[in-house]
Amino acid sequence: MAIVLAYAGYVVFKFFGYVLAARVLGTIVAPPGATIWRVGLVRTILGIVVGAAYTATFGAAARHGLFEGLPLNGGRGGAILWYPIGLLPVRVLEWSWLIWYFFDRAWARPARNLGAVALGVIWSFVLDLPAMVAGVWFVSSIC
Repeated sequence: MAIVLAYAGYVVFKFFGYVLAARVLGTIVAPPGATIWRVGLVRTILGIVVGAAYTATFGAAARHGLFEGLPLNGGRGGAILWYPIGLLPVRVLEWSWLIWYFFDRAWARPARNLGAVALGVIWSFVLDLPAMVAGVWFVSSIC
């Protein structure tokens, strides 16, 4: 039960973090085509779905020994460093889609949009820090 409550709190935390990101992106890129609350909700749901698929895929790869013998694998056959490295392109795709869908469908300012994508990716990892510090790093990928 405690893990369910911790996860629920984490999802709420990420939601409000993404709402804040939507507000900031609205000043950097363009006003969103929806409310910042909807942008935050969509980003959170996207993170839950894509994060769960990524975590399951990563777990299966680790169980099949994909990370054995690699440096910084945490000595468990898993990969402390490889997990977020693999998550990086996933988050780039998530934020690219989000910027395109809500802020700039014409992708009229590619340099600005790519900068916003980079900020979004960094922000997602920053929002993961409390969960990682709390020792539930596996939950941090599911949003």
